[in-house]
Amino acid sequence: AAFSAGWFSVKLYFMLGLPTETEADLAGIVDIVQKLRQLGRERLGSRVGKLRISVSVATFVPKPHTPFQFCAQDPPEVVRKKQDYLRRHLRMKGVKFSCHNLEQSLMEAVFARGDRRLSRVLERAVELGCVFDGWDEHFDYKLWARAFQDCGLDMSFYAHRVRDFAEINPW
Repeated sequence: AAFSAGWFSVKLYFMLGLPTETEADLAGIVDIVQKLRQLGRERLGSRVGKLRISVSVATFVPKPHTPFQFCAQDPPEVVRKKQDYLRRHLRMKGVKFSCHNLEQSLMEAVFARGDRRLSRVLERAVELGCVFDGWDEHFDYKLWARAFQDCGLDMSFYAHRVRDFAEINPW
């Protein structure tokens, strides 16, 4: 309907790293984009050169008070592998691929499931110069990693482990 109405640009949003995800799920993203691209070619005819499909992929972040609060986030090396898979398979004319910074997604998971011990990390990160880190141009993962190391805390403990249902959670 969008192409028939004269639209040339479409933006698709996906999430990778959800529990139970398989490579077939990633291939499904590629398949959807290929089908949409073909549909755009059919509907736009001679105007097909204007076709733009933006594909934006976020990384799953387990958060409290959701059905996934006990699930683990994929480790960075797994996220990077999945992002690379999509980047390779979505190299198509008229398709723009973007993905969320995996280190920022890691930090989001850590603080979403963190506890009071992270207050020391926050203080140390500020001492090291971390400010306005919600903005990409100010985010410095190396400083955050150093703050965690200086405080003797492991990011993986918060982000990359499955929590037991009996565990007492900070939330």
